[in-house]
Amino acid sequence: MCSYEAKSGCGLKRHFNAHHVDENDIKWYECKTCPYRSKYNCNLVYHLKAHHLDEKDIKWHHCKKCGFKAKHTGHLKQHVSAQHSDGED
Repeated sequence: MCSYEAKSGCGLKRHFNAHHVDENDIKWYECKTCPYRSKYNCNLVYHLKAHHLDEKDIKWHHCKKCGFKAKHTGHLKQHVSAQHSDGED
């Protein structure tokens, strides 16, 4: 097809759907709890973790410098960068 390479399966699927699939043939991934839907399963998984996961099932990512906790590692990284940066880059 083409020489595109992706770092993740989700990235490859995004590229494939954007460039190699007819819009009418795209499979939609739908949330069973709300009207949310996505072309990508990884987005649905992220949505489910962010909006529909029971508190007891959440794997929290804790800040080592304060009491902050986040559901996603990316949010923890943003917190650390914004709150605990020592000014050195």
